[in-house]
Amino acid sequence: MINMINLFKNWWRSRKFCAALKQGNEDLARKIIRDAKLSESQLSLPEKLYREKLKLTYNLNQKNKTIKQLKEELETTVRELEQLNSLTEVSTNNQFCLLPEKQFIDFIWDKFKLIERDTGLLQCTGIHQEIFEDIERSLADFIEGEFEQFRRTRRDFESMLADATQDLNSLKGGKDPNYSYTLSPHVYLIRYFLENVYCAYLAWFLIYQSGFLPTNLNILDIAAGPGTMAYGLDLFLQSSHLFSIQLPPVQVAYYSLEKQDKFQYRGLQFWRKYSEQKANPTNAYFRFDTVDLFDEKADFQKIPKDFFDFIVISHCWFYEVETRNYAYLKYKQIFKSSLKPGGYVLLIIQDKKLWKINNLKCCEDPVQEQELVEKMLREMDLNLVWYKYLNSTPQRGTMKGSEFSKFARANLSPQVYMSKLMKDYLDIKYTTCYTLDDYVILASREENK
Repeated sequence: MINMINLFKNWWRSRKFCAALKQGNEDLARKIIRDAKLSESQLSLPEKLYREKLKLTYNLNQKNKTIKQLKEELETTVRELEQLNSLTEVSTNNQFCLLPEKQFIDFIWDKFKLIERDTGLLQCTGIHQEIFEDIERSLADFIEGEFEQFRRTRRDFESMLADATQDLNSLKGGKDPNYSYTLSPHVYLIRYFLENVYCAYLAWFLIYQSGFLPTNLNILDIAAGPGTMAYGLDLFLQSSHLFSIQLPPVQVAYYSLEKQDKFQYRGLQFWRKYSEQKANPTNAYFRFDTVDLFDEKADFQKIPKDFFDFIVISHCWFYEVETRNYAYLKYKQIFKSSLKPGGYVLLIIQDKKLWKINNLKCCEDPVQEQELVEKMLREMDLNLVWYKYLNSTPQRGTMKGSEFSKFARANLSPQVYMSKLMKDYLDIKYTTCYTLDDYVILASREENK
C-alpha cells in the first residue's frame, strides 16, 4: 500500500514537473527537483535528464567564469608587459618621460570603463565625472556670457548664429565647413568641443600609458582650432592631481597653427577664465601662428626646427582628393623640418572619414582597418607605432539611430549643460552624450625607425 502511495506521489510530482517545463517555469521545475532530492524520492526519466542538464549548465557556467577570469588576467598581464616594453624603450631614449603609475592607469581604466575588445578596438563608456562636469559648466557660463554681449551689441545676432550653425552642419553632408563666421567658434564650442576634448584626453592618457609623455612637452598642433588638444592634456593632468599621484611637474610649450584667429582667440580666452584659475594649473606657454595651410604664400619657416616632441593633427582631414593630397604634402614638409629626433606624430580621425576617403564603408574587419591606417601613414611618410579605435559601442561601425539612442541613454554620460545650450541656440532637442568614434594613431617618421 505504501509503495502504491509513493508511486502515485512520484507520478503526480513528475506530472507537475513536466507541466512546469512546458510553461517555461524553470524556477518551479528546479524546486520540484530539490524537494524530491530532500525526500530521497525516486526520480522519473525526464527529472533525471533535467537534473543532469542542471549539473552540466552549472559546470559550464563555472568554466566560463574561469575562462573569463583567466582572460582578464591575461589582458592585464599583456598590458603590463606592453608598459614594461614602453618603459624600456623610454629609458634608453628619453630619461625625462613620465613613468606610468599602475594605480593611476587602473584608476583611468575604471573611471572611463575602458574595455579592450581586441588589439585595435577600445570601448569607452565612462568619464571622469568631476573633471568633465566642471569644465562643461564653466564652458556653458562662458558661452552664455559671450552671447549676452553679442545680443547687446549686434542686432543681427540671430542671423549670425544661423550662418555659423548652417556652416558647421555641412559636416553631416560630408562637406568641409569654412569656420569663417563670427560665431563659428561659439557654435563649435557648443556642438563638438567637449566631445573632441574627451577624445584628446584619452589620446594623451594612452601616450602616458605607453611611457612616451615627456615632462617638458613641446607640441605643434596643426589646425588647432580653439586648442582642443591642449585642453585634453590639461584635463588629463587635472585627473592626476585629483588622484593625488605625485607626477613630476609638466611644462607644456603649445604652438597653435590655425587658419582662423577667432578660434585661437576664443580658445585662449576660455583657457584664462578656466584653466589658469585652477589650484594646480598646467604650466603652459602658448604661441599662436595664424596661417592658412593652403595659402601658397604661407611662411612655415618660422616654425621651430627639430623642436617638437609631438606634432598633432586632429580632425583636419579632407574629403576632396586634391585638397587632401595638398594637405599631406604640407604635413610631410612640417614633419620633416619640425619634429625632433625621436618625436611622434599624433593623428585623430573620425571612423567614417577614414573609410569614406578610401571609398569604403565601415566594416568589422580589423585587418582591413589596420591596412587603411597604415596606407594613410605611408602617404605622409610615417610609420605606425600603435593605433586605437576609440568607440562608445562594443562594435566597429555605426549603430542604427534608435538603437544607439537607447544604448546612449543606458550607458553614456550626458552633456547636461551643453545639451541645454544646443536646445536653446542650435535647435537640437535631444540630450547629447559624451561619445567616441575616432581613430587615435601614434606614428613616427621613417628616419626615426
